[in-house]
Amino acid sequence: MLLGAIADDVTGASDLANTLARGGMSTVQFVGTGRGKTDCEAGVVALKTRSAPVDDAVRQSLEAARWLIERAASLVADRAGPLGLALKSGNFGAPDFFAKALDRIAGHE
Repeated sequence: MLLGAIADDVTGASDLANTLARGGMSTVQFVGTGRGKTDCEAGVVALKTRSAPVDDAVRQSLEAARWLIERAASLVADRAGPLGLALKSGNFGAPDFFAKALDRIAGHE
């Protein structure tokens, strides 16, 4: 998996998965984590975190990031709000906590 994306709702995940697939990437959309074919170029995880309490939303998003990275995603994108991108080796506009958490998950701390 080259790209892992996390969306805060199913609609956003579907929109992103469709865009990636139409762009030529083999794409799988996951509703939550834990099941499904992961031998794809892009995996989009749909969460229900848009209206969740902040602590729950952060926890679920970080669990999804860990799940994607464990499946060899080299780029993880948080689809909530303005698109934030975080590479395992750096930060391109993601909130600090998300970028730092990705580093910890990826074993870079």
